[in-house]
Amino acid sequence: MNFLKGRPRVRGGRSVNIKDWEKQNELLASWNDEVCSGETIPEVEIISLLEEQIPKYRLRADTLTKFGGYENQDWFIPSPALQIEESDLKLSPDQIRETLNYFLLCSNRVSQMTKTYDDIEAVTRLLEEKEKDLELTARIGKELLQQNNKLETTISSLEVELKSANEKSHNLHMNPLRKLNLFKYLQVIWTNLASKMV
Repeated sequence: MNFLKGRPRVRGGRSVNIKDWEKQNELLASWNDEVCSGETIPEVEIISLLEEQIPKYRLRADTLTKFGGYENQDWFIPSPALQIEESDLKLSPDQIRETLNYFLLCSNRVSQMTKTYDDIEAVTRLLEEKEKDLELTARIGKELLQQNNKLETTISSLEVELKSANEKSHNLHMNPLRKLNLFKYLQVIWTNLASKMV
């Protein structure tokens, strides 16, 4: 609480009002009582809030790791994650060349991205490209939706045609059976009539 005691400082030739200084001290004291009442609560101790600059922080010692790493295996991935075998290290010249090209391409992209942080025109170009990509995506989505609607109408009309074709096929299959049954019935009647006439 040493930073709360003492005289108000004069910054840049300005005089500090004593009432403002007292209000500030009361506010900081109440804040300190509410937030920092126990020693175990804060992980970061605020050194100074009164100066017009970025506050300074002091980190406490990490009692969990003690700079020896975490004991729990879930908190880190061992390096290398996979065991390297001798057969995996034998690369063909094409694989070596393509791997090198891949790394060069990645580094070029990283350098382009770091350049764009300072270059407003590059950021504008990237945003324009994104906007064009979004417009293209919207157009493609609209066309796909139209094609989907056309396909749905085609499917429904084909289902109607299939239903009518199945009915016709069923009728064509049943008509010969009916005719055959009728023919057999007429044949039985004819034979009965012929036997009665004789």
